[in-house]
Amino acid sequence: MHDAIAQILDELRAGRFREAGEAIERVVRENPSEALEHRINMANWLLLAANWPLITQLLVPGTNFFLESGWLESLVQGKPVSKAGAPIPWYTYPAIEFIEPRIGPNFRVFEYGSGWSTVWWAERAENVFAVEHDPEWFGMVQPQLPDNARLALRTDPDLYIGELKASGGQFDVIVIDGEHRNECARIAAEHLKATGAIVFDNSDRIAFSEGVRYLSDTGWLRIDFFGLIASYPYKNCTSVFLRDTSWLSAVPVPAKQSTSIGASCSQATME
Repeated sequence: MHDAIAQILDELRAGRFREAGEAIERVVRENPSEALEHRINMANWLLLAANWPLITQLLVPGTNFFLESGWLESLVQGKPVSKAGAPIPWYTYPAIEFIEPRIGPNFRVFEYGSGWSTVWWAERAENVFAVEHDPEWFGMVQPQLPDNARLALRTDPDLYIGELKASGGQFDVIVIDGEHRNECARIAAEHLKATGAIVFDNSDRIAFSEGVRYLSDTGWLRIDFFGLIASYPYKNCTSVFLRDTSWLSAVPVPAKQSTSIGASCSQATME
C-alpha cells in the first residue's frame, strides 16, 4: 500500500493528474479496506484527475471558480492558498469575500490560532497578534511571519485564553480559530472596538455551539457564511459577529470589489 501511495504522490508532483487518478482507482479496486485509511486525501487527489484544462477551455476565460479561486492549487499543495500560491485563511470562501474588502490598513487584529491566515492578515492590517498552543505548529508558522505580526506560544490553557488581554489595547478584528473557542468567545467581546468584528471559524461544529450562542445571546449580530473551503470539497461555516452595522455598507458595490480568491463571473466578463 505504501508503494501505491508513493506512486500516486510521484504522479501528482509531476503534474500527471490523470495518471494519478488511474492509480487511485486501482488502489480502491484492489485494496478497498486499506484505501479507507487515506480516503480523504485520495478523494482530493481524484478531483485533480479531472480534465481541468478542457473544463477551463470550455468556460468563458476567467470564470472557472475552482481555478481562479485557487481551490485547485490548494488541493495540489494541501493548504489554503490563492491561484498564485499566496496564503489565504482557511475560512469559507464566502466569508473571505465578505471580510477582505472591509479590512482597513490601520487595523489591529488578534488571532486565537495561527497559520496561513496570520500571514494573510499581516499583509492587509497594521498589526497582527496571534497565539498558538502547539509547539510544532508554532515552529512552522513563526519563520514565515513579517515584522508586523507577533506570535506567542502558550501551551497552558489559561495563558492561551489570557493572551488577548496580555496583548493590550482594543482590536478591530478578533479571530476565534484555535483552541478553547467557547472560552475565547466570552473574553473576545471585552477587547474589541465598538466598530470591530469577531470572526468565528468552524462555527457549525456542535462543540462550539456554546460560544456561538453566548455571542448571539449577548446582543451581537451574526452572519453565517456557509460554503466551500480551500483544499477540501467540504461545506463549512465561518460566522462574523458585529455590533456596528457600518461593516455592511463600508465597501464599494459588488461590481467594484476584489479579493484574493479571484473575480466573479460578471467581473471577469466585464458585464
